[in-house]
Amino acid sequence: MPIPVSTLDWSSDALLATLLHDVKAPHFLDQYLDRRAVILTGEPARFDGLFDGDTFGALAADAGRLHASFVDVDGWMVNVAISPGQIQRMLGAGMTVLAEKLPEEGRLKSFLDAYRSVQPSVQPLQLDGAMCPNGSLHPLGIHSTPLCIFQLAGHYKWRYVPDPIPGGAPLDVTMPVDVDSLPLPWGDLVRPPDDAFVEQILNPGDTFYLPAGCWHEGFSVGESIVLAVTVKRRAPLDILRGLMARAHADPASVRPAPQPVSPADMAASAQRTVAGGWSAADVNATWQALLDESLRPAAN
Repeated sequence: MPIPVSTLDWSSDALLATLLHDVKAPHFLDQYLDRRAVILTGEPARFDGLFDGDTFGALAADAGRLHASFVDVDGWMVNVAISPGQIQRMLGAGMTVLAEKLPEEGRLKSFLDAYRSVQPSVQPLQLDGAMCPNGSLHPLGIHSTPLCIFQLAGHYKWRYVPDPIPGGAPLDVTMPVDVDSLPLPWGDLVRPPDDAFVEQILNPGDTFYLPAGCWHEGFSVGESIVLAVTVKRRAPLDILRGLMARAHADPASVRPAPQPVSPADMAASAQRTVAGGWSAADVNATWQALLDESLRPAAN
């Protein structure tokens, strides 16, 4: 039986021996970290007392970003900024409510600090919390940074491709069910075949680790609550500048060299594929500016 959360002394050693023992195991670090997606099963009561709906509501006002998400009639994910007072209304409407960058205090701070000690990252890590109504969807998509999901309550059915796409992903992208390919300025993003997916239900006490660039989709089976360790979001300029530099520096890159893209084409291809509230117009303007900069003759 797991040690109850209420009896832990919340030192890193205690957390690593109980709540985080699977993500510090040698086989995980050797075979999966930054390599492959995997669901690690755990004792159902392992995370009891760490985080719940009441804690979510209490911390939502101080989160870095609070929003509700749903899938529209065309299959695209839509994120809407909300206030704490709208949480119950959004959940009642079947929307997932996500609080990004939860305040680092108390048990959550100890939990995140212990995680950092196992998986040091050059990019700052943060804790996000999500409340998911029955049947709420996560459309098919990929993340540009690693993600580690801890199932605290309820169940979530996931389909995922264990291996990341070649070269990773410069941006978070979602893909509707009736779309097989998304033309983006840095290359087409193609839907993987059905036989590439693994299906598995995430139960209380389980951990779902996703490296950057792994396809995944799912839905909540009943009401569920999750915590996730994520990398703090980056500005579009930083992402696209890095992408441009890699494309020019590595002739053998799996990515095609950047090509001029008209504003209309860019807006059509990028519209609603970019998570985090970055508009297609902003991404297009940044990409075009970097493209112009890269093609400008060097000063004598």
